[in-house]
Amino acid sequence: RNPELASVFNYVPNEYFFLETDTIKETIVDVYQKASHIKNIELENLKYMVVKNFDQVFNSNPFNLLNT
Repeated sequence: RNPELASVFNYVPNEYFFLETDTIKETIVDVYQKASHIKNIELENLKYMVVKNFDQVFNSNPFNLLNT
């Protein structure tokens, strides 16, 4: 919804972001779909990146989604 934010987000390195929503107007699914579109990344790859970022920051993978 914010074109300026989308432009900035496009420049954030993929290993430096998480995704979340604080609104009831957009679901987290909406946020991931929009981020996938902005970054021109397949949705499944984006999900993997976010989990990997979580693992890097918190040294934890509670969902056991990474095989690294």
